[in-house]
Amino acid sequence: MKKYNILCVLIFIVIAVVIYIGADAMPSGIRFTIGAGDWPKILSICLALLSVILFIQTMKKEKDKREAVVFDIHSASFRRVLKGVGVLAIFGILLYFLGFFIGAFFMIPATMLLMGEKDIRLLAGVTIGVEVFTFVVFSVILKLSLPTGVLF
Repeated sequence: MKKYNILCVLIFIVIAVVIYIGADAMPSGIRFTIGAGDWPKILSICLALLSVILFIQTMKKEKDKREAVVFDIHSASFRRVLKGVGVLAIFGILLYFLGFFIGAFFMIPATMLLMGEKDIRLLAGVTIGVEVFTFVVFSVILKLSLPTGVLF
């Protein structure tokens, strides 16, 4: 378990750094307001802090209990992790070229399928529900513009 946790910590810290750097290009809030670039920074800092906590917990547990865990790169669980990274990479590409809503329309059901969900009604319902919720909260209520992509 230790190697898996350390691998996850490294991946999450890299993701947090990439998100933070990407958020620097977005506008920040002015005088006690939160801008579009501030939330990704806050979330990336939280992701990095939680990764550090996971690392500390992993090291403490391993000191108490030494057991050999084999890290098999040919295992089904590791392939699932790689597929998840692939889904995330495709989402990033779709986000850049086509925008958030089209990217999320791909990523949500792909992630659910990866986690084992097979009910097509649930896949469609959750995807549409998240898309509508995101649109209403961020575009209508908060009046924030979500990424539209360079092609639009």
